[in-house]
Amino acid sequence: DIRTGGIFVNNGEIVGRLDSLETFYGIFNNGKISGGVDINVIGGGSNNIGINNSGIISGKGINSDKIFGDIVNSGEIIGTTSGISSERIFGKIVNSGTIRGGDYGVLVVETLSPVRYGPIDGQLINRGTIIGGIDGIRTDNSDFYYGGYQGGFTNTGTIVGMTGSGAVTHDITQGGFFTNSGSI
Repeated sequence: DIRTGGIFVNNGEIVGRLDSLETFYGIFNNGKISGGVDINVIGGGSNNIGINNSGIISGKGINSDKIFGDIVNSGEIIGTTSGISSERIFGKIVNSGTIRGGDYGVLVVETLSPVRYGPIDGQLINRGTIIGGIDGIRTDNSDFYYGGYQGGFTNTGTIVGMTGSGAVTHDITQGGFFTNSGSI
């Protein structure tokens, strides 16, 4: 377990899963986290950096209830179930690397709260590769409220769903858009 009120920076190698990584401002990984990351709290609102990965996160991938800030990946995020799994992402996802999961590349689904969201509040911008064993990207929830890309979706890279769909969503709202000039 690691808890910091500031910024978490990893330039080395962490072997084994981080069961609880709590940080207020953000996470920078330029090294390797070989067991994945369970993020319990990542707060700070508009001041939050979010997660910036140019290294390797493998094993569990990134798993969190809610992520404030952006997720920027130019490295590799590889998860046994999902590359990135969260109930809500309050920033945007920008991928120019690889995100891969056994079931889902990116899964944003809220099922526990009585108020159901499941969205990516910012844009999802993919310039790299996102691969899921079922769906490449899935944003939804059990009640079909909000579960989409509220800031829009842009793909110039490759998104693959091996046995399902490349991208699944129930909503693109608030002036959002869906633009594809890559491969889904």
